Amino acid sequence: MYNIYFKNRLLTICEKDNPLINSNDTILLHPSNDYKLSDVPYMMETNLNFKHLVIADIGSINQDEIFKRVFSKVSHHNAAGGVVINEKGEYLMIFRNGVWDLPKGKQEENENIVVTAQREVREECGLDVVPNNLICTTHHVYRLNKQLIVKHTYWYAMPYGADAEPVPQTDEGIEKCVWVTKEDLPYKLANSYASINEVFTNLGIDF
Repeated sequence: MYNIYFKNRLLTICEKDNPLINSNDTILLHPSNDYKLSDVPYMMETNLNFKHLVIADIGSINQDEIFKRVFSKVSHHNAAGGVVINEKGEYLMIFRNGVWDLPKGKQEENENIVVTAQREVREECGLDVVPNNLICTTHHVYRLNKQLIVKHTYWYAMPYGADAEPVPQTDEGIEKCVWVTKEDLPYKLANSYASINEVFTNLGIDF
């Protein structure tokens, strides 16, 4: 299944028996000749009534092919970040633009995506960490310089055993870097992005 965010609105590409298909909170589209899949990102961008649009792999087109066709006319950028977890079981979060977030950033040319994740945590929070397993990949769409872009962000678990305090990269607009307990995490996620909530869900955090 793919979840693609347009800010906090959602496009889901899923299997044909997913319960979302019968949900009253979603709008369902079928891959067909009635519309072009490549038009979907522009439909989502311009029609704010589409809070949650679902495309199911009904027929001969599977989810990967649907995803490929939907985003065939937009630019693709890769990014990476991490969930840094200290020995107390606390999570490192940053506060930027009035929202709680995780350290992340764009992949540089010819850079390994794991190195991207490690570099971004070091630059944004001042901590040297070693990425562990890949948690998930999130996708979100935005417009930059009149160009529609889908960004694929690779999220890694990053155990941290040292005792250095995180330092926010203020020249990138980061106001705070803090360790968040599991008990406080739901309050931070209430003022975060939907994609960040998805990362913690895929990490197996049970509230």
